[in-house]
Amino acid sequence: MRGLVFFFAILLPAFCLANTLSTAASNNGSGGIFLDLTAGANDVSITSFDSPFTGTSGTTVNVEVWTRPGSYVGFDASSAGWTLTQTILATRAGTLVNAPIVLTTPLAISAGQTLGICLQATASGGIRYTGTAAVPPVTNWSNGELSLFSDVSRVATVAFTGTRFANRCFSGNVNYDLVNTSPIVWGTVILQDFFGTVAGRTVLMEIRSGGIAVQTENVTLGAGGSYSFTATVTPGTYDIAAKGSHWLRQQVTGVSVTGTGPTVNFSLANGDIDGDNEVTIGDYSLLSTAFGSGPGDPNWDPEADLDGDDEVTIGDYAILSNNFGMIGDN
Repeated sequence: MRGLVFFFAILLPAFCLANTLSTAASNNGSGGIFLDLTAGANDVSITSFDSPFTGTSGTTVNVEVWTRPGSYVGFDASSAGWTLTQTILATRAGTLVNAPIVLTTPLAISAGQTLGICLQATASGGIRYTGTAAVPPVTNWSNGELSLFSDVSRVATVAFTGTRFANRCFSGNVNYDLVNTSPIVWGTVILQDFFGTVAGRTVLMEIRSGGIAVQTENVTLGAGGSYSFTATVTPGTYDIAAKGSHWLRQQVTGVSVTGTGPTVNFSLANGDIDGDNEVTIGDYSLLSTAFGSGPGDPNWDPEADLDGDDEVTIGDYAILSNNFGMIGDN
């Protein structure tokens, strides 16, 4: 899961987007927990953790933050190769309530790199986590920008000592800044008259200047048609176009691609089976050929399944008829 709070930062020369990666609620503990964090396509800066603690709410506890380049896997029994980066004073908030562990020095992770982390409470009433021997936890979490793996805890007040438990995962939130040197274009694409699964479909995005594409991206849509991509063009004002496989192109003009990047939303008209950016007799011909078919049939054409119900029927004809004669933006 992911919570996003976008804000403007001073560009010197990069900017940051504040984000959160969340895992499951705690049901076990306590002591210390190991986790790997892997950055996606952008550098990230880990600013804080939120996690529940055992012990009386309102009391304080020191948390050591240890790190090592690469994964912690195979290295949880000794401090060799680890660095104690800081010790944070946290205030317990209850066994089921996340308490902030705010880092004095953020942890930097370069794009595509993994950082092993050990969070160790130095007194009883330590960090809680999720997972039991009978009910193993989900150990891998990701939001596309940051991935987390965690499957080891140690019940102790001294790091790398005490009883080791597998099938234990970090519980709570990892808060981080997404560091970019280029704006991010993001928004939502509505695929009109489509009732299939939107997530996973690709849309061709173009950043255009003077009618010429200066950046082209095949973007995979997320839930609800969400998308994002990094703009590599020189900051300025551009037109941005989107085209789905059997949807007409739509262009949004005069978009300022600067700073943290623009929000650009699209709503694409359906019916362009042959992909020529207009709904004409050629699309009718392809639909007629595929009519009555489903996946596996010799005449099956997934582009003719306009409504996404895995069959080419009168419903697809209705969509094409309603949009017949339409032409997408150039």
